Amino acid sequence: MTTKKPKAVSGKIHLKWIRSAICAPVKQKLVVKGLGFTRLNQVIERPDNPAIRGMVAKVSYLLEVKETPEEFKPFGRRSLAKAQRESAKGAAKQG
Repeated sequence: MTTKKPKAVSGKIHLKWIRSAICAPVKQKLVVKGLGFTRLNQVIERPDNPAIRGMVAKVSYLLEVKETPEEFKPFGRRSLAKAQRESAKGAAKQG
């Protein structure tokens, strides 16, 4: 029996929920929830892998997809402060 080798994640995809799932079948509502959406016009980032691609394909008429080949870099005040704390911890452990 052959085993499937996991493919390396080739980047991230940004997903935006643009249409309501009110008239969608229950299974498709669960797919939207499984992707991590909680409200309309929400933008989320997911790894670009076959599992996520399959979920997106099932509800593609409800979503807007934008591929990003590079890694997403967090921004904002809290993310920068967290990065500074982590770098300070790393420096303290080394020296």
